[in-house]
Amino acid sequence: MFVNDVPKMLLPLNIQYLADDPPTDDSQDSPVSNEGDPVTYTEEDFQKRLQEEVAKATTKHADDLAAARTEAEKLAKMNADEKAKYELEKREQDLAAKEQEIAARELRSETLSMLADKKYNLPAEVIDIVLGENAETTIKNIETFKAVFDAAVQKSVEERLAGKSPSTGTSGAGKGTEEQIREQFANGLKGVY
Repeated sequence: MFVNDVPKMLLPLNIQYLADDPPTDDSQDSPVSNEGDPVTYTEEDFQKRLQEEVAKATTKHADDLAAARTEAEKLAKMNADEKAKYELEKREQDLAAKEQEIAARELRSETLSMLADKKYNLPAEVIDIVLGENAETTIKNIETFKAVFDAAVQKSVEERLAGKSPSTGTSGAGKGTEEQIREQFANGLKGVY
């Protein structure tokens, strides 16, 4: 073993952790303001925030209780056949809502796979733009979006290849090529050129 190899073999060690009273790192536990200074809360701030949350919870509870009372009064006025019919209708409505939610999730999943497909090859971030109420509308939206997207990219490429002198970095404000293309595309969608 050579003398030059000794620093490479030693592990960095913070010996303060071996002291009797290890240092406390309060900066992780307390919130920090934008300036980097820890934010301090007064008792009044705490009480005010607590009262706001209690008021929200109380209001929500009162609303839920009023809805339950209204429902109970409605059921009390009905006879057995009406109650059974009402309960059946309510279950059917709940079931329809759940089926609609499942269909929406499936459509979203199918749309994500379509966006990743080689035919479209679009980023998944555009799903909220192209997602429609049903599969046909979604496919139409994807195809329209793809045409607009490709045209915007082509236009940007042609502009870059037109022989412009290289920018000095001030016009793009440090933005990368991909980010500039995305910005131009977003402006194209908004109709701003």
